[in-house]
Amino acid sequence: SSGINAEYGAVEDVIDMADALAKNIGGQVGADIAAQKDKVADLLKRLQNTIDDPKSSAEERRTAQEELKAAIGELKKLCNDHLAAKVVDTYVDITGPMMELQAAALAPLPPSEKATKFNEKAADFSLHAEQLCRVAEVATDVGCDEDPHRHEKIKLSIDALRDATPMVVYSAKTLSLNPESESS
Repeated sequence: SSGINAEYGAVEDVIDMADALAKNIGGQVGADIAAQKDKVADLLKRLQNTIDDPKSSAEERRTAQEELKAAIGELKKLCNDHLAAKVVDTYVDITGPMMELQAAALAPLPPSEKATKFNEKAADFSLHAEQLCRVAEVATDVGCDEDPHRHEKIKLSIDALRDATPMVVYSAKTLSLNPESESS
């Protein structure tokens, strides 16, 4: 009985995670995740009712379990596919601002124009770096396996990116002021 309750609890955790993700995402992908989440919730209720029904056969219970397992697999795949795409899109999104920051630092412009352009690109880079951190946090919180060490390593990497962002901007500013600098 406690094993079954733990399994129900784990399924309910997946449902809660998918619900939060669907609300956060919105749009068609969010609607797809919400629909699959609702299907899992319905199948969980069906399985509970089948188990509680003394007239149900072992075959009916097994079928209900298999359908629930397949629906959970589909739900996890939907969530993981979206999270992976979001991380990739955000990562690709930060490479552009990084290259633009470097280009602004080396732009052959008058000092006042160069400073304005540099500050704009530095703000863009910092914003995109923070977006990458936030997406990685969400992906880690809802998609990380049960390995707490892996979860902690990813969180440390996120913290390192946050710490490195101002250093990258400072290094680019040093490069802007002294393009011959070996250290920048």
